[in-house]
Amino acid sequence: MRCRGQASLEYLMTYGWAFVLIVIAGGVLFLVFAPEEQLVFSSDSPTEIAVMGGNAVADDKTSVKLLNSTGGPIDVGSATPTPNTAYQTGCTINGVADTEVVGGGQMTVECALTGDDPTGAITIQYNDQFGYPAETIISIQGGAATGMPPGPGCTPDGCNNNCPAGCGPADDPDCTGTGCCGDGTCDAGEDCSSCPADCACTAPSICCAGSCTVPVCTVNGDCDDADACTADVCSNGGTCTASCSNAQIVACTDGDGCCPFGCTFATDDDCAPGAALSCGFNTPAPGTYVLTADLVCPDGGDLITVDEDNVTIDCQGFSIIGTGNFNDAIFVTNAPNNVAIQNCTIIEQGGGDGAVGIHVSGSGSNLIISGNTVSGMSDNGCEIQGLAGGTISGNSFTGNGTVPFPYAANTLGGCYINNSSNLTLTNNSFNGNNGDGLEISNSSGFTIGPNNNFNSNREDGLDLGNVDNSSITGNIINNNAWGSKPEIYGLYVRNGCSNNTVNNNRLCGNQDNAAYCDGCSGSCGSGTNNAVDGPVSMACNFVASVGC
Repeated sequence: MRCRGQASLEYLMTYGWAFVLIVIAGGVLFLVFAPEEQLVFSSDSPTEIAVMGGNAVADDKTSVKLLNSTGGPIDVGSATPTPNTAYQTGCTINGVADTEVVGGGQMTVECALTGDDPTGAITIQYNDQFGYPAETIISIQGGAATGMPPGPGCTPDGCNNNCPAGCGPADDPDCTGTGCCGDGTCDAGEDCSSCPADCACTAPSICCAGSCTVPVCTVNGDCDDADACTADVCSNGGTCTASCSNAQIVACTDGDGCCPFGCTFATDDDCAPGAALSCGFNTPAPGTYVLTADLVCPDGGDLITVDEDNVTIDCQGFSIIGTGNFNDAIFVTNAPNNVAIQNCTIIEQGGGDGAVGIHVSGSGSNLIISGNTVSGMSDNGCEIQGLAGGTISGNSFTGNGTVPFPYAANTLGGCYINNSSNLTLTNNSFNGNNGDGLEISNSSGFTIGPNNNFNSNREDGLDLGNVDNSSITGNIINNNAWGSKPEIYGLYVRNGCSNNTVNNNRLCGNQDNAAYCDGCSGSCGSGTNNAVDGPVSMACNFVASVGC
């Protein structure tokens, strides 16, 4: 035993150094060949600019391959690394300071690196395809720089459907495990926005928010709704925000194939010549009806009756003359919509006791009364009940309300409107009537003015009873007087009126008050710049500038 132990000890002393060298060499080999931590390059907006690969070489540069995923060309202005002592200031894009990259195109950003710590971020600043400024941040995470380029066979600049041994996602986009943008296959997770190279849309589709979509329209003709009376317009044609609009045509224009409501053959050759009007006429159907000569009607009921929607009565400047006892010269009944009465001269010559020039009854809408002259009616020049929306413009209501009763009721005068809403009255004359120039009751949402005249009536120029949310602007209300009858006002606002405005009117020479407000809640009539030369009641809270 002693001889064996001694021999073993002599063996170790002779060959032990060899074992030490083997252990040391093994450690060196482990340190040299131990795998380094993989660098990871990532984009905070891959649907705009995606990372295709990257690497970092110590004391040389960090290089990252990027893909323009916006779907259009971009103008890259700069690439700037996060402050890091290992980086010099600034980077290049495809070898230059700034460049333009087409949709689906690639670019290589290179930043000079000193040392072996490439971690941090690179900020890419660019203008998108619409010229708006944007930026994408490329993050770099992981270990130190490799000290050498990617291993043999790695293709950091493109896709070849091959991931060689020793390559990783940062070295070769084929090694991501989820498909490679640029390999010719539209893989799961890729779309036309994130990878237009593989997922391009086929015309006429375009890429919208990652989906191939056919634009709503490209040219105006794509928006044709087969209605000659609409203007068909394509906005933002051929883009993701394309839209159609079909606005109603309202102008009378020759040759456009449309006859808008209120137009006639005389103003628009697209309209059919109207059927002739006659005494006792009742409209049989929608359409245009005209006078081609003065119409003289003896005793009878209503001279002309409208009880259909979409009717235009155009007297073309000729007269309707009632010579006996009759009810109404033009009677609109049964609540029709879209009725126009225009260019008529209406005269009562028979000395009747209750004829109205233009009488509208019912709950219709969109009435147009324009360019008419109504005079000498024994009742009101016009009377409107229950209308929702319309325009009264360019008319003259003169010398009406001739029933020979002393102190005739206010409803007998130029015009009486009741229980109606949203009417606009401009450029009318309500002058020389035996009652009020214009009385409006139990109504709201009126626009009265500009350029209406309420002059020389025997009662109030403009009488508003229980009228709300209306404006009286830019009118002349002068010289309204009876003489022996008291309480004749230029403007009379009464019985619960509220939230009305009175601006830039002229109220001069009226018998009693220029304006009188009574029994109102809230604002009878607030406003400014009204010229007056007579009293304004305290309840009228608009500002008057004295002097006419």
